[in-house]
Amino acid sequence: DPTRKIVGPAAEELNAAGGERAELTSTTDSSQAGRTPFNAIIDAFEASSVERSVMRAVLARRRLDEATTDPKAWVASIIPSDDARPSSRGDEPDGEVGCEIPEAALRGISVVQLEAIYEEACELCVSQGWTASAGPQAGKKLDPSDMNLYDLVSHHVAPKTLATRRSMVETVAKGPQPPAWFVSHWWGEPVKDFIACLKQHLKLRHLSAATTHYWVCAYALRQHRLDEELGGVGLDAMDSPFNRALRIADGTLTVADKSGVVFSRVWCAFESYATLTQRIEILHDLAIAENEGAKLVSDGPTAQDGASGASRSLALAWKAVRESEFPTDQLMGVVTDFSLSEADSSRPEDKAAILEAVGDARHVFDATMRARFGGVVLRELYKHEVAFERWVEDLRASRLRKLSGDFPRDQENSRHPRVKPASDAVIRALPETKIKDLRLGYGTVASVHAPIFRQVISSGQLLSLDLARSQVPDIVGVALAEALLDKRCVLTMLNLTGNKCGDATGEAFDKSLGENTSLRVLNLSSNPVAKSTAIRKRLVDNHGSRVGFAVVAGPWASELENFALVSGSGGRESKMNDESRLKGSQNVLPVWPAA
Repeated sequence: DPTRKIVGPAAEELNAAGGERAELTSTTDSSQAGRTPFNAIIDAFEASSVERSVMRAVLARRRLDEATTDPKAWVASIIPSDDARPSSRGDEPDGEVGCEIPEAALRGISVVQLEAIYEEACELCVSQGWTASAGPQAGKKLDPSDMNLYDLVSHHVAPKTLATRRSMVETVAKGPQPPAWFVSHWWGEPVKDFIACLKQHLKLRHLSAATTHYWVCAYALRQHRLDEELGGVGLDAMDSPFNRALRIADGTLTVADKSGVVFSRVWCAFESYATLTQRIEILHDLAIAENEGAKLVSDGPTAQDGASGASRSLALAWKAVRESEFPTDQLMGVVTDFSLSEADSSRPEDKAAILEAVGDARHVFDATMRARFGGVVLRELYKHEVAFERWVEDLRASRLRKLSGDFPRDQENSRHPRVKPASDAVIRALPETKIKDLRLGYGTVASVHAPIFRQVISSGQLLSLDLARSQVPDIVGVALAEALLDKRCVLTMLNLTGNKCGDATGEAFDKSLGENTSLRVLNLSSNPVAKSTAIRKRLVDNHGSRVGFAVVAGPWASELENFALVSGSGGRESKMNDESRLKGSQNVLPVWPAA
């Protein structure tokens, strides 16, 4: 939200140098706001179907002006070259820091660089006696631990970049730093909390603090030339540096402040919506600082969830445990109250431009945002009947393509009475949604749901389905298997761990897997069929790596067996000793009766 007037030291000089962006109009006429050449280059990369890491490697090493005449031909010629091979050591060029990076989308920043900037700012804050720049403490002495981005930009970033009129990234980098992740956040959270969230993100996703770059607007944009950076009059939000950076990233990390202000900012909402409605593989993670550290809700399992040799499916179980500690208070308000029309912006012109970009789809925008965060807080939301019903309607109206939510991980005989009707409502809504990737854990699936699941799989709607420990009966298991026989089916992963699927389900899958070519992983751990030696052996022998049954060794085997999902990594029984990880999590791991 870099749209406020600069205050603090040298305020008059800095504001005169262009510290505010030019006025935006609410029009997005193509003659005023055409697509940038950079977007044409990204279009060419996406048409080539190369991985984003390859695209970023090329963008870090090659001059963009080479591609302006014919981006498609340029991409085609460069893909086979060494420049298209990501380096395990990162892509930092040799030379001195300080450079010009003309394309704002290529100005990512590493956590190592962020920490160095923050450390220098803390020293200057004390030695120069900085005062708070905004908010209720404005004008009062600033403690470094309370420093937010408003303070950092006005006292440090803006003065440090005044002479060159470059961005902070260009001040500390040696060359282009294409971002692997886009960061959406509010400037008012303490910088130390922001960095803690990024460090936790690095840890869980096993990323390098030195070579993983995040796109953060305050450091990426030239604070003294914002009118040039942001397109001037007639800004097209979809063609902004924000959206261009998002297009080359693996996903967006939304950093939530403890008061939840980020969810009321119009740019932050736009960034989340753009992430949620792009290609399904684009990730959306959510982090919040807590007790000198941070908690993270991840889009799918992280590398840390799958550590010690755990499969993707078992990693999903660890993800559920990890995320059970994520604070949900701020998110409940988003689920029930979010409205783009009510979102705030430092400049009314910015909000008008985004509303114009969204146009008549504003109700879809609102529903998508509420639906996304409802999945995160499902374990609390389902208890509130009216709010839950409204959320299900939002799910129907939204463009959300991935929904991941767990009800409380209670034993079957002690589940809350609201779990059954809540599960039923979500399942019945599925055919009317855009959902392609669904996890609905610890719910209640009944025989009546068999035709619904058959429909959403046989029609080609679902790519991935996870119904872990949701009491799936044999009749639904058979329906799922039969749906695989439809030529339209595109399902690639089916997790039925910890359910009630018996021999009939096993027999049905043995038949359908012989004809189906889409399903790569079928997880049947902790089902009655898993104890049927003959059917179990036949499934593994006939279908190899597509089917597996987890067996866990060690003194914690019973607990982890009940938690385990299947590997699907070799069609054979996988063994792992997770005693150390279980000991570290024993306060939150539930114990279920044997299936």
